[in-house]
Amino acid sequence: MTHALGRRRRFAAALLSAAAVLCAMAASASAYALNPLTPAAGWSAKACCNAGPPGWYQDAFGIIHLEGAVSQTTPGGPQLVTTLPPAARPNRNVFVTVHTLAGTYANLAILSNGQVSVISPDPKFTKDLGFVSLENITYQPANRLPTTPIMLNGGNWSQSAGFSTVIPQCYKDGSGTVHLEGAARQTLFGANSNFLGQLPHAAAPLHEVTTIVHAGSGTWAQLFILPDGRMFTNSINGGFPSDLHFLSLEGVSYNASPFINDASGNLNTANWAPAFGFAGPGWFEDGAGIVHLQGEVTQISPIGPNAGLILTLPSFLAPNRAIFTIVITADGAYADVAILPTGQVVIAFPDRSPARNDFGFLSLDSITYQTSDTPGPHALTLTSNGEVLALLHKPRELRLIVFALGRKAHRVGTVALGSAPAGRSRFVWDLRVAGHRLPAGTYTAELAAAGSTSGGPGVLFTVTRDGRLQVGSSTCSVAAALGGRC
Repeated sequence: MTHALGRRRRFAAALLSAAAVLCAMAASASAYALNPLTPAAGWSAKACCNAGPPGWYQDAFGIIHLEGAVSQTTPGGPQLVTTLPPAARPNRNVFVTVHTLAGTYANLAILSNGQVSVISPDPKFTKDLGFVSLENITYQPANRLPTTPIMLNGGNWSQSAGFSTVIPQCYKDGSGTVHLEGAARQTLFGANSNFLGQLPHAAAPLHEVTTIVHAGSGTWAQLFILPDGRMFTNSINGGFPSDLHFLSLEGVSYNASPFINDASGNLNTANWAPAFGFAGPGWFEDGAGIVHLQGEVTQISPIGPNAGLILTLPSFLAPNRAIFTIVITADGAYADVAILPTGQVVIAFPDRSPARNDFGFLSLDSITYQTSDTPGPHALTLTSNGEVLALLHKPRELRLIVFALGRKAHRVGTVALGSAPAGRSRFVWDLRVAGHRLPAGTYTAELAAAGSTSGGPGVLFTVTRDGRLQVGSSTCSVAAALGGRC
């Protein structure tokens, strides 16, 4: 009886392990093909620094993401950067602050007619549009996900900000990530005027969220969201206050659940540490396959060749391009941060206008990206006689990556399948990996393709003691894909 109970427990543990692996495969398999954007006259899609080309995609929750970077070819040229197709346009005007070249910034207007234009920074600040990042810009095109109004501090703020924006509001996507949208206007400056308003309890973060937002007249501001849902603004430094006659909340997102992966162990501890009194650095991948960074850090030493290296993300979170975005730092300043294909998160440039270099506090909140815009294989079926059936969006070189499950779980190896056309293809596998037939046990196989940094579909299977193949569940079978179920 004891032995039988032990076998059942081991079997249950194996099933849980298999389920965890298949869930991880399903999450990592998400990659959205980039729809290219054509730059307007005076702009180029060939920006520097290993950035991706400009484009957009819509994730599984219906949220639009912009990606890549552009370069202004003639200084002082047109402000119109590109025009979005109807499918990617918001139903309101969206305003955000973005990274530009060498420690500068600019504001970006995304209009409901699809025009994307640069709003030059305040004349007191340096402008350099030789590089304009489109990364980390997100919005839902229409309120398909239900929104809830944010209760403003009516004594100092109005929900009528103008410029064809909507009232300040929030919504949750299918993973519970909170997104803010809309804009507000400060009507009275004075006592308590930095208190913007109160989020609904369900939208309050578990830790303080700190991020940068677009403000009026070519300025920007810092936004602080407390765990009780209260929202505060902080003006920029250097004696040049933010123009809070307009304050956009577009692009702000954060996780309201406790399921955050701690990244403190990935810090460059010679120079950086978690910020005292704030959440340490962390990340999570939502159900649509989008990576979110969160938390705050502090630079404990500016000395050494790697002083600008904040942390190194795990390889499966490394993007296939350099991502440039803008974050807030201490005393009302900002910095430009890059996430490199190596997974390194580095200070690209400090705030240059006016020059600031105070990294006693640096926020990673509201940074979002997809690791790859090259979709992996769509679907995989393994039959009991060893046939591998694949469904592809375009021709690829395919391979199976095999993992053994159980108490000694490990990667067994890779099986080269060969070239496959777009559509359905069939291969025969003799259950051999590196020349050796798989022994009895429980396994998963993941279908991978050359040129894709995102994972593919996976299947659970067992090799019995008499050598038979028993096939279990798949994250996306060919039949399910053809039926529109994955």
